[in-house]
Amino acid sequence: MKKHALIIGSTDSGIGATEDTNEYASFLRSKEGGCWNDSEIEIVLDPTREATLKKIESLKFSKLDFLIFIFSGHGFLDRTAGETIIELSDGHCLKESEFLGITERQLSILDCCRAYASSDDLMAKKASILLSEEFSPARHVIRKVYEKALLSSPPAPISIFSCSRGEYSQGESGYGGLFSQPFIEKSRQLAYNNDSDKITLSIGEAYSKSKPQCTYICQHPCIRGHKQMALTLPWVMNLKKINNIIRKQMLL
Repeated sequence: MKKHALIIGSTDSGIGATEDTNEYASFLRSKEGGCWNDSEIEIVLDPTREATLKKIESLKFSKLDFLIFIFSGHGFLDRTAGETIIELSDGHCLKESEFLGITERQLSILDCCRAYASSDDLMAKKASILLSEEFSPARHVIRKVYEKALLSSPPAPISIFSCSRGEYSQGESGYGGLFSQPFIEKSRQLAYNNDSDKITLSIGEAYSKSKPQCTYICQHPCIRGHKQMALTLPWVMNLKKINNIIRKQMLL
């Protein structure tokens, strides 16, 4: 199975985006996150728009079975177009529509502000867009189960936002995003503390469990996309179930 995680972050001090990128990668590599290989995870900090568009085209050409697109940094909402715009680096922006549909099965996690930009600010940002045109039995089982669950999910996109329209996304240097950190922590906990009979837990389940912990007075996470995708797309491995499978295999 061909899958890839593209994790983009900002090195701007004070928002904790760099910590987020490292934590997301660490989660995906872990047993809880599906034992992704290092070769399947790509972290990019402060990329240019041109480089990012080239990477997107390359990923499209790769014909991936599944893609996770993660961004942690600054962003805003274009009121007219109704779409989120992420700030890759100073003067380099990317519209939401430009990174959706890279592959049929795609999960996008955006930890960025979605406040409405002022008219002057929005025009400047739009201008920048237009101008820039380990090997073990456990690991083997986890990857096999994870990828089977991925291919069983509907081929449809789904997006998670760290805040609602018109809001700002908060973060702290040395800690990370006030959405991403609780979300990752709850995802890890869910791998061991759950009452599910399923071998994988969906992105929708992880989101619903973590949402109360990362909902703040001025920051309300939201999810958008195919409902069935949210309920079936695997995000967390049920390690209680996995351990039972491994024990049975060892007895054979």
